[in-house]
Amino acid sequence: LNDWLEIGVLGETFVNGELEEIPIYLEKVLITDSLTTFSVQVDQKPIWAGIDPMHKFVDRDSKDNLVRVSIHTADSDESKTAFRESIQNKIYDGNMMFEIPDDVDPVREQEIIEDEMAPSTRSGSGDF
Repeated sequence: LNDWLEIGVLGETFVNGELEEIPIYLEKVLITDSLTTFSVQVDQKPIWAGIDPMHKFVDRDSKDNLVRVSIHTADSDESKTAFRESIQNKIYDGNMMFEIPDDVDPVREQEIIEDEMAPSTRSGSGDF
């Protein structure tokens, strides 16, 4: 995998009295791994985020390009840590699953899971 693809975030706005999805962030990036994380900041409420949000490339299943954005806020570093620990506990208890593509090397898969379970060092308003 070594392709330039567009990543983006979609928001909503009223156009002629109807609610429509619009791009609020678009950027072309080099994708070199099947699992890549990006952090972006937007000035509007995000609804969807993902790769090739405008469906410019031929794709067997373009419905899997975007994920619904969920917004979690934390008032302090302490509440961010508590939220992260809550997710880690769900992972350990088997109540949460990672969707890892079949073509990912098993060693890389374990690295990804360990990274997700480790305390976060990232910052920003949205990771996808």
